[in-house]
Amino acid sequence: MSLPLIDPSDVSQPAGFVAEKILKLGQSSMRAALRQWRNPADAECPSDPPPYEDLLHDFRVELRRLRVWVHQTRTLVRTRRQARLDLRHFAQTTNPTRDLEVILTLLEEWHATRQPEPEHPSALITEVLERLDRAAYSVDHLTLTGLAPRPRKGKHPLFGEWLSVQLGAQQQMIQYLTQQTDTELHQARIHVKHLRYLIEPLAGFPVAAALITLLKNMQTQLGNLHDLAVFRQTVPELVQAPVAQALRTVLEVSGRQTVDIKRVFAAQREETLDVVRWQTDRYQSVIKDWQRTRDAQMQQLDEQLDQLYRELVPAKK
Repeated sequence: MSLPLIDPSDVSQPAGFVAEKILKLGQSSMRAALRQWRNPADAECPSDPPPYEDLLHDFRVELRRLRVWVHQTRTLVRTRRQARLDLRHFAQTTNPTRDLEVILTLLEEWHATRQPEPEHPSALITEVLERLDRAAYSVDHLTLTGLAPRPRKGKHPLFGEWLSVQLGAQQQMIQYLTQQTDTELHQARIHVKHLRYLIEPLAGFPVAAALITLLKNMQTQLGNLHDLAVFRQTVPELVQAPVAQALRTVLEVSGRQTVDIKRVFAAQREETLDVVRWQTDRYQSVIKDWQRTRDAQMQQLDEQLDQLYRELVPAKK
């Protein structure tokens, strides 16, 4: 599912009226994704509906895209405050499961590389699975107030000119942040994502398709780095639960239990060292791949955006 396209002729229309059109179309697309997520049986192939995780992903993409457009067009279009709050609430409610799914995937990739092959699943994986169960939630009780977008009063710039300014601002942030340290790359990923969402309604423009593909590739690379960084930060809290549970089991028996206590910490120590080694090696591999392709991708981004700017703001005859 994707945001419906606007007509290329809209670049010469008042920005507020085109923005209103995009918000209405985006809201319809987001609501359709929400209905499919809530009722998988209503999908195009009810006998073989997409996995729950895929439907959640589709909804989150539509939700994020709509929120970006609501934010970017706030000076052009009025929307209901309650509707904006509802969108934010949905975003916050669906965040935890996505993060746990990513961590689970990375843990499973790590576990598959362990040598010798363990006899039992890692306690870290078990902990994440239990957290996923606890994080199971329902948004059936949540409601979405309609945005009811309407252009603000006053003179509006042409849509092509207005959008060029928005794209340029994102481009400048990406250019700056991608040249900074690793810690700034997460913010760079956010701006890459926002730039992609702003361009997606322009898929009818000649250069837009190539731009969207490039931005998706950059977003994937930077997203992999971010996921690995978050994964590393999560390891300490994941380790706590298995150690605590093992200690509780040992200490149910009276006495010092010195040998069993040492065994608990030794087992978790080796597993923790192994997962951190794996994360470090994977992160270094991904960051080197990003650094190797960064300059070429940035040059390609600049060239394609320059072409898009010429399409959005045609030279006056």
